[in-house]
Amino acid sequence: VPTDPLEVAIPQTVHQLFISTPGTRGSSFYLDRHSTSWLQSGWKVEYWRESSCLELAHELDDTGSYAATFQALPVPILKSDFCRYLILFGRGGIYNDLDVHLLQPLPWPVMGPVKDGDEEPPAVIVGLEGDAATTGLPRSPQFVQWTMASVPGHPIFRDVLQSIVDRTVHYVSTQ
Repeated sequence: VPTDPLEVAIPQTVHQLFISTPGTRGSSFYLDRHSTSWLQSGWKVEYWRESSCLELAHELDDTGSYAATFQALPVPILKSDFCRYLILFGRGGIYNDLDVHLLQPLPWPVMGPVKDGDEEPPAVIVGLEGDAATTGLPRSPQFVQWTMASVPGHPIFRDVLQSIVDRTVHYVSTQ
């Protein structure tokens, strides 16, 4: 018996990001079993590089603060973190690190409305990695960033971006 398709608010696009560290062994991107699993999901897959992240930063912010912040970040991992939030804020969909393998077919049940309820499907999905009380992590709580999902323009990602902009201006000015 066929089931009804799952109603999903999140755009059916998987975003993957590659910002290389010049001179390191991993400075080139090649499709592997991790990224191939997402390509076979049936959802659109988009790849992002530093240049496309900078273009998106300019597109999303008329003041130039996103682009200035992105360019001021001193190491590729910080640029990658900022870009994943830019992507979800600007485009929505699923952000997924290149080394994460798709285990369950898309869409995931958590993306749909609550069963036996009249609630809408979720607009953002972020996992809890752990907290200091249960796992001894240095900060609490810590959220998963290797796979996240969102509708475009969600205020969580707008606020995260603004927090990074504000802190980066202070950090760079004290260096």
